[in-house]
Amino acid sequence: MIPNETIETPELVTQETISEIFLVNETIPENIIDEMLGKSLPVPEKAENLSLVTVTYINYNDEIKVGDLVVHKELANEVAEIFQEIYEAKFPIANIDLVDKFDADDNLSMINNNTSAFNYRMVSGTNTLSNHSFGRSIDINPLINPHVINGVAYPTEGTAYIDRTVDAKGLIREGDVVYNAFISRGWSWGGHWQNPDYQHFEK
Repeated sequence: MIPNETIETPELVTQETISEIFLVNETIPENIIDEMLGKSLPVPEKAENLSLVTVTYINYNDEIKVGDLVVHKELANEVAEIFQEIYEAKFPIANIDLVDKFDADDNLSMINNNTSAFNYRMVSGTNTLSNHSFGRSIDINPLINPHVINGVAYPTEGTAYIDRTVDAKGLIREGDVVYNAFISRGWSWGGHWQNPDYQHFEK
């Protein structure tokens, strides 16, 4: 895995260099599988249709960072393109880490405003597998873009952001660069749901 580290001299990073950092590893490396097992990944076989995508992003401190996302193989190249588009627009992302850093605890990952994708889990409060279980969903800046169910924010620490008119770094709105990058490629946005999930894109 490419470490989630700051590139110290962003003024020297050319577009050619940056494009090399949007990488798709068709097969997840064994060391990453080992990190995931027992957390986001119940058994190794569940990784057969997954790829590791390494992307560059700009964090809330205007630093250039590199992070990893695990997604379905069919979507991997598209996800790399989407995050390159987001990066080029300088849209801030607080953090991108595998959810395993948080022991696959979705709530803890959200509280830490962590952008992530694959996590083999049920939809909260149901016995139905989430699209995250198939690497077909991505949650972006989840603290700032909470899931709002019957007027309650999840995570609850994101309550202030139920009001979508607030001025907050990393907040997703219909028609912005993040929305357009996903929607133009046929993804759907949870922000359109009756109980809106502003962080969530799926395909």
